[in-house]
Amino acid sequence: MENVLIDDSMFRICEIASIATAKDFAPYGKSAAKLRPLTPVLTANCELDLLKKYARYDGAGCFGFGCIHVDDCPLLTMRLQVGAMQIYWLADTSDPEVWRTIDFWKKVGQAGFALAQGSNVAFFSWDMRSPQTGMTVEQFRGECGKDRAWQFIQRAAPLAGSGRIQLHATTDIPGVRLEHVLVNILMTERLEKVAKERSLGQLANMSAFWHPTNASVH
Repeated sequence: MENVLIDDSMFRICEIASIATAKDFAPYGKSAAKLRPLTPVLTANCELDLLKKYARYDGAGCFGFGCIHVDDCPLLTMRLQVGAMQIYWLADTSDPEVWRTIDFWKKVGQAGFALAQGSNVAFFSWDMRSPQTGMTVEQFRGECGKDRAWQFIQRAAPLAGSGRIQLHATTDIPGVRLEHVLVNILMTERLEKVAKERSLGQLANMSAFWHPTNASVH
């Protein structure tokens, strides 16, 4: 397949997320402070009023992994569902930082999620040993270390902005119908470097919030 034409306009309809650590949020919230300081935290932008609206199912939640194959490029999906809201992170299966994140979670048995609107954050810790955690990623570990960063961007950006994932997403919580789905591209240092090399400023310039100097964590 021919390469997809990517420019900054593509990313105005994409949400960009990143990997922070629990210590970035620990000064502002007890739930973050209880995690090991270097525990990886997936971030995402989210309208917190919508989160509150859709998280009304008595604390029902689920976190799991999956994969979407776009042509010859596997895109790892990480899915957090809180009530009727589901948040997707599209991750590069060939990126060592992604696998270090997964391995850290598995080792300590905990993960963190920071859903932010401006300086307001809803922070979740997650027990990776929970029955509601789907760990089906090992079959893709062989991708780690391959040079797929640019290929990943070319495949993930159009998909993230297309609405196709939202259209076909299914609930991970039995009996809870999905009502809202968010899709993010999970940026890493390697992807940022590639984006800068390709002059994709919209993608490369991460918000300073993900290492906040001031936040209100709920």
